[in-house]
Amino acid sequence: TLFFRVLNMIYFNIKPIFILDSTKITDLKLDVITKRLASKNRTTDKTRSAFNVLINECSELLNYLGLPIIRADGEAEKLCAQLNQMNIVDVVITNDSDCFVYGAKTIIRNFGIDMKSISFDIYDRHEIESNCHLNQRSLLALALLLGSDYDSQGIQGIGRENALKFLQSIPSNIDPVDYIRTVLIRNNPQNKYELKILNILKNNNKNIKHFDKIIKEYSSLELDNLPLIVSIASIKWLKPVRLKQLQLYMKKKLDWIESYTFIKVKY
Repeated sequence: TLFFRVLNMIYFNIKPIFILDSTKITDLKLDVITKRLASKNRTTDKTRSAFNVLINECSELLNYLGLPIIRADGEAEKLCAQLNQMNIVDVVITNDSDCFVYGAKTIIRNFGIDMKSISFDIYDRHEIESNCHLNQRSLLALALLLGSDYDSQGIQGIGRENALKFLQSIPSNIDPVDYIRTVLIRNNPQNKYELKILNILKNNNKNIKHFDKIIKEYSSLELDNLPLIVSIASIKWLKPVRLKQLQLYMKKKLDWIESYTFIKVKY
């Protein structure tokens, strides 16, 4: 549970800051969510309501434990990436690879922790650039071709292997995002990988009309939320545990007796 995971993080001297998405969802992302839910015969309002209840319950628990919780002005991944870029946080723990597209430097995925050990997969942006020859703009180009939080499907028929070979064939002095945006206009493939991508894009012309909106979302990293970032940089980590409220909360949610909650927190 979140309760034990957080206590174990503190035990190992890990100092988490929890970042939540804004309560406002961009039209672009809302469209993706609506389509995903429709395919599962679920409605946006009901699912969003249930998710908000879960987030509020988790926030309440973290608040009683004295941990910092920040509500982002927009996407949580965007704010996390900015904090990582500015070395305010060492890593971003997330299973969402979009964080790299936003410019994060180090991401931890598949994070697991208990009293005996910590397990995780760590990804470093510089190693990705060095070993895979993919920089931040290349990752944005991949998001356009393969899909992202703002386009769940990407361009049908391309696939990871074709997308990677195409991007790696683009000269290093050329912006891959601009290159993709103009590939149809040029209509002059330079190699077999570009020819394949060109033919697929021609057959998916409707799917690329939202490219500019996606590019804008991932590229608009100006520090419009600078006051929020400054406040996070000076945050007081781990305030005193609000024990009485925590005991009441755990009694209500898990039917724990007060002494059991006390022992777990003090341990």
